[in-house]
Amino acid sequence: LQLNYNELISLPRSIGYNTAITRLKVSYNTLTSVPSEVGLLKKLKDLQLTHNKLETLPAELGALLPSDGALTELGLSANYFKAPLSQIILRGTPATLRFLREQI
Repeated sequence: LQLNYNELISLPRSIGYNTAITRLKVSYNTLTSVPSEVGLLKKLKDLQLTHNKLETLPAELGALLPSDGALTELGLSANYFKAPLSQIILRGTPATLRFLREQI
């Protein structure tokens, strides 16, 4: 599902019902949050959230760590994350997902 460059300010919570989604690209929007229901997308392999206005991520994204989910690509650059999340993101997708999982 490609939703880049659409001036989106939010994603609907119902996105979690679309369990067949393997790629979700919502870069270059004005998202300030990601619904926790994205953590229900167990087949999601690629999530691109670059160039938005995100400051936090839902802990439920941690459920997409490859042992339980399929997420291997997570694009988060050009957002407004603060430490410690901003530093953990620099370590890559697995480290970010492990950190989020620990927040549940």
